[in-house]
Order: sequence, then structure tokens, then C-alpha cells
Amino acid sequence: MLKSTYHRDSSVSSEASAEEPYILATPMKNESEMIDGLVDTVLSQTIRPSLWVVVDDSSSDDSYDKMERVARDHDWVALVSKKASSLDVWLRYGEAVDHGVRKGSEYASKKGVQFTRIGVLDADTVLEPQYFERLAEAMSANRGAAIATGLIVSEQDPHLKGAALPRGCARLYDRRFLQEVGGFPITPSPDTVLEIKAQNRGYEVVIDPRPRGVHKRATDYRKDYNGMKLTGKCHYCLGTGLMTAMALAAARIPHWGLMNSFAFLFGYVEGMSAKHERVNDREVQEYFSSQLKNRLLGVI
Repeated sequence: MLKSTYHRDSSVSSEASAEEPYILATPMKNESEMIDGLVDTVLSQTIRPSLWVVVDDSSSDDSYDKMERVARDHDWVALVSKKASSLDVWLRYGEAVDHGVRKGSEYASKKGVQFTRIGVLDADTVLEPQYFERLAEAMSANRGAAIATGLIVSEQDPHLKGAALPRGCARLYDRRFLQEVGGFPITPSPDTVLEIKAQNRGYEVVIDPRPRGVHKRATDYRKDYNGMKLTGKCHYCLGTGLMTAMALAAARIPHWGLMNSFAFLFGYVEGMSAKHERVNDREVQEYFSSQLKNRLLGVI
């Protein structure tokens, strides 16, 4: 998390405009149990998106059929099918969101729909009705903002203990910023990658503590053995060097515990052995490299 780039704004001016239109992208895969809450969340927004693109990522349940009925009832809802991905599992989320953003932009152009912002909402997240309106106000009040997020409580992640935190599952992005960086990144931790790119370009990332939501499913980044293995693989994909990974695993034993540190290193080596695709983005690699070195210097 790039805390230095965040501007916490708890008193957005009532004069801030929330009128700038946005489109919304939602990736969906086997979300039948979540769809009712998802649809209620979007329909109840005090400022609805000009266009809502739901990307069905080869669901095997009845998710597509349920969303198809919603799309028939609302001409501003578009349902897009996407073929099963051959990418590594931690890249598929970014791929699905990027697909939705690109399809949304195409549909908006064809239909003459104007928009200046792009929202991302995960299918397993429910929000209060003013969530996106308040994010829009926060961005209007901070003209240098490229990203705005509220606070999300996780129902399923025990290590978070119900804490309300900024997350990537419900955010608003400036359209020009996403165009500038080449779209939604198909990388591990794409929300963090976008924060890095915003910081490097002098933009702000705004956390507004007023809008709240609930994440209904646990993330994959649990602080247990399997979660730390996945974290190790992601570090490999994000460009962390082997010696740095080994030093980090050793240095973090007092914080992670011996087994979790071993799991982190095992996951890294597993990713290296399987030759998982690495992020080919120098600014992202340089950021993570410098941050890890600073962390190690602070620990050792």
C-alpha cells in the first residue's frame, strides 16, 4: 500500500461536483450466490453509471443467465462473455477487468455515451447507495486525483478483524489516467500497480472514509501457509530477485513465523521453477525492488 500517495479527505466540500459521468466494469465468474447483492448495490447507487459492463469469465453456474435477465431489463447494462483464460490465476482478474474497461469504452463510443471516469466493482462486494457519488465528489474536490476509494470491511478475512480498509474491489479511476498507463494492468496486485503509476506521474490517490462497503469473500492473500505461498509467487512475478526474496523471508521470520516465511520462499521458488510470466514493466519492478531494500534495511 502506497500510504505516502494517499490524501485522506473526511470533509469533502458540498460544492464538489459529482456530475461527471462514469462507466462501471465488473468481472464475474461463478458468482450466482452474489449476484442479487451485486445488482442491488448498482441499482441503488445515488449516481448510477452511464454504462455497466459485466464480464462473464466462463462461468459454469447460472451466473450468466441471471445477469442476462438483468441486462434485458436495463438498457444501460451490458453483459460480455469472455473465453476461459490461459493466464496464471493471479493474472486473470486484471485480464477480466481490462476486458470490461475496453468493451465499455467501445460500447460507450458506439452509443454516444460520454464519461470521464471508470469504476471497478467486484461481484462479491456490496456498497452503500452513496458510495460512487461520494468518490466522485472526492475526485472533483481533488483535481489531481487519478484514483479514489472508500473503505471496505471484509466479512471473511479473520486476520483483518473487521477493519475498514481501502481495497481494490470498489474504486473510481480517472479515464485519462488509465489511457495514459495503457489500461487496467494485467499483473498481480493490479490496484497496487496503478497506485505506483499514479505516484510516479504526480497524481493523487484519494481515500475518502465516508463511503463504505463490505467484501463478502476472503481474499487469496491470507496470512497462512497457502496464502504466503501465493504471496511468494506474486513477488517472483513482480520482479523480486532471488537473493532479495531469501533475505526478506529470513528477516520477516519474527513477524510472519518460521512456517509462513518458508511458505513465502517456497512459493517464490515454485513460481521460478514453473517459469511463471513476470511483469515486464520497469517502473513497477524498480518500485518493488526499492521498497523491499528499504524494508530489509529497516529490519536487519
